[in-house]
Amino acid sequence: MERNLEFISRVYDRMKEMGFVFGQAQFSEKWLGKGPSYFSSSKAKGRAVPDRVIDHFEEQIKERANRARRMLDLYTDLSRHQQELLAMIDIHRLERKLPDNGDDEHVANCNPEQLDENRRPAEQIRGFLDKLTAFKVF
Repeated sequence: MERNLEFISRVYDRMKEMGFVFGQAQFSEKWLGKGPSYFSSSKAKGRAVPDRVIDHFEEQIKERANRARRMLDLYTDLSRHQQELLAMIDIHRLERKLPDNGDDEHVANCNPEQLDENRRPAEQIRGFLDKLTAFKVF
């Protein structure tokens, strides 16, 4: 169990270095599932960290990794839809003979009634943006 304290101390140092935690209290609560003084107290007293705390930490890592994967999937979908949006803007520009002034923003922000029923780029992407912002990783 003393090895657990060494291990968790190294993990804390690395996570702090990477910016995933800002202090021992946050690490204790967010990652170890304990009170704010748990980690600092364990270190100061040389107290062993039980396996169940390590198990909780492992679950937290797995949960955040899964969240990151889902976020990456959503980002991939958003990127694909962004490409579709740009293609739709080009088609719309050709159909409506819009000027090509290099500013696609005015087309993306136009009134949806101006576009065909099947072409509502802002609405198609808005849902993906909402999903992306709902995920918080680390």
